[in-house]
Amino acid sequence: MVEMEHQPAQQPAVQQDLLPPAQPQALFHPRARRTHRDDFISSLLSKLQLREKLVKNKEIEDENKARELRSYNHHLDPLVYPQPGSEAASFVTIDEADMKDLKDPSIFARCMAIMPDFLLFRITRENRAEKEEKEKRKLDELAFTSSDDSQDAKRRRMDGSKAASRIIGSQRPIEFSEILFTTNVHIPIPITFFRNENLRYMIDHAATLPTTKSNPFPGEAKGQFILNIAELTKSSKYFKGFGEELSLDFGEWSEAAENCFRFHQMQDKYGDKGDYSQWWSSHFNFFNAQEDKISQYEAWKGLELKLRREYRTEPTKFDINYYATRYEAAKTTYELKSLIDKQYNTHNNSNNTHSNSDRDRQQFRGGRATGSSTQFRDTRNFPGHSLFPSGSRQSHPVCCILCGEKGHPVGQHYHDENKPTKFPDGKSTWAKITNGKLCTPNGKEICINHNVNGGSAICSHSEGARAHVCSFCGSKSHHAFSWVCRARPSFN
Repeated sequence: MVEMEHQPAQQPAVQQDLLPPAQPQALFHPRARRTHRDDFISSLLSKLQLREKLVKNKEIEDENKARELRSYNHHLDPLVYPQPGSEAASFVTIDEADMKDLKDPSIFARCMAIMPDFLLFRITRENRAEKEEKEKRKLDELAFTSSDDSQDAKRRRMDGSKAASRIIGSQRPIEFSEILFTTNVHIPIPITFFRNENLRYMIDHAATLPTTKSNPFPGEAKGQFILNIAELTKSSKYFKGFGEELSLDFGEWSEAAENCFRFHQMQDKYGDKGDYSQWWSSHFNFFNAQEDKISQYEAWKGLELKLRREYRTEPTKFDINYYATRYEAAKTTYELKSLIDKQYNTHNNSNNTHSNSDRDRQQFRGGRATGSSTQFRDTRNFPGHSLFPSGSRQSHPVCCILCGEKGHPVGQHYHDENKPTKFPDGKSTWAKITNGKLCTPNGKEICINHNVNGGSAICSHSEGARAHVCSFCGSKSHHAFSWVCRARPSFN
């Protein structure tokens, strides 16, 4: 038997020939950067102006379109177009601030010629989406307005259950109109507006109250409508007005002060325990706690107003010692002014009486007076003509410490403060009358007691509250009635 040599099977070889040849492993090549080639170029591109960025992006977009067209042609006919297009280049970044500028209609129109298509389409889509969103919100608001809840919110329907029970001997606090809070943010509200009858008037006539538009705060696009304080303050034929500051008597002030405190208490972000509420409480309680608050109301009401305004412009913590000092000074000043006005009126009445007597005694012959002639009388012979009451202090004849003329006190000028005053020699006076006070040219009140009595004067005001200077020349080395800088008038 012949043994046949074993031949290997050919089928596996045939199958191996049918397999595709092994492909060499492709090497990874990083994408070439065309626009932002390095950090330095990226930094330069980020600093370009908006117009320059748009021009650059327009160029990049045109080049990318050319690359896409080459790739398309190569895919259709590789023989005619053997080279495909390269990868697209990235665009210069347009940040959010520039995008907001481009959405402005005026800037959009100016830049349209240089704007790339991708930005044009993006802005158009975003504007369309914003418009659709606004229309949707408008429809939602319109639907809400027609609902029952909206009608209740706008007071179109009345709810009697909100009425409070009437209790004899007590009064329910009056609510404040919302426009009061808006107004107080922009300008201070006079205390006269917080009288009960005025608060009721603002509630009853809320729709027809005179208003004005305020200037917008920083960061706001437009102002707000606030109360026209001037129009509501003054009276007219059909409206008596709320009245000016300082026009209230003590009873009216006390009523308004309570409402004013409640109003500011509601404005404190920390409630009735906040520092803002506590200041208003301490402020009004100080004046209400004074034993002579009613009898001295005319003396301190101006001080109360001044302290209120100071707290708005320059907020400081409540200091009871400061208040007490200012309170006593206000009473002293008021008493001194009252005394000067009283003596001025007495002096005028005396002059009128003696002038009438002299005129009755005169006899005229041929147009010439005979008998006793009218002569200047020494005012020291008449009672009530000394500037200060008799006592340990020095007494002076009536002489004005503003203009230096004899025959009248400084109080005569209080009612003519807009009229320029002059010395007897025709020169303008150094001191001025400002708001019924004798003041330096820069507005600081001058101490009258010092100018009359000099170093022997005992002043009741706090140190530095009034200027101890000569009312004739402003010098600190002497007082007015020492007659150092002016010639003493003759009283003989």
